[in-house]
Amino acid sequence: MDAITEKFVDFLYRECGVESIESWVDLGELDRNIWRAEYCRHHPDLLDDLSYIETQLLAARLVAVFVAQDGGPNSPRNRLTAHAELGRLVADLIAQKADEAGDHYVNAAEDAGYFSDRSQ
Repeated sequence: MDAITEKFVDFLYRECGVESIESWVDLGELDRNIWRAEYCRHHPDLLDDLSYIETQLLAARLVAVFVAQDGGPNSPRNRLTAHAELGRLVADLIAQKADEAGDHYVNAAEDAGYFSDRSQ
């Protein structure tokens, strides 16, 4: 198991109580968000590669932001809504990337016997 895998799995074990693939799958939302924040903290360039963002969905959110800035009686509310939806899209995609990374690290740890070594 490489150093980065061990570092992240150790964090999941200590801070989130992950002791197996099953406990990772059953992880509650609070602990999952703690993991996502830790993963993003160590990967600040996560958004540098936007290739994983569904292009049409991103384009639609950006169009909504730009159209909302055109004015009109509902402009402030429309801008707020459009920015919130764009932010949610980005946050959801970051969460998805962190969860995929967690799957990888927990599976690698399980294969390396990390959790069985801890329980003994």
